[in-house]
Amino acid sequence: LVSMPRNLLIGLFCGLFALLFFFGRESVGICTADTAKNTVDLLRAAEARALNAAAHLEEADLERFHLACEDIGGTPFLARIITDHYNAKHFKAIGDKLVKAHKAVVLFALVGEGEISLILMRPKGGKTPDFGAALKDLLSKFEGKGGGSPVMAQGQLNTSDPEAIAAIEEAFAALKQRFETALN
Repeated sequence: LVSMPRNLLIGLFCGLFALLFFFGRESVGICTADTAKNTVDLLRAAEARALNAAAHLEEADLERFHLACEDIGGTPFLARIITDHYNAKHFKAIGDKLVKAHKAVVLFALVGEGEISLILMRPKGGKTPDFGAALKDLLSKFEGKGGGSPVMAQGQLNTSDPEAIAAIEEAFAALKQRFETALN
């Protein structure tokens, strides 16, 4: 700065002063400690509100899906292909809670853009159906990936075409039939 001509330095100083005066410190990238603290506080409050909203959504979905369960021999059974809301972690948490709290059998297919996530869950105990084997069979037809155990399996198909959705509907119907047969 020392080697710059005096007029140029004065011009730069006047320009910076004008920006500060007309637009405020934040507009030119000058941030005080108070401004940074206020921004962090606002972000933390927004995060807390978002987490609270997510918890309420999970509770509402848990109740909604529990009420939607079909009773098969005293066991709640839910098979859903969901196209309007895609968040695998959310639906896995819902499935976990349904299995733990209500001993439900839960089959979710979550259709996204160009992919389908599958979540199959049931309580421990019964020998059938084996969700790990059922998922492996379905994934082999559509070059998917995933795996699991007889009581919990999770995978993903790299397609969301109608043929894959129809195959999932068939697989869910077959699993329901095997479950009904096992209870009788």
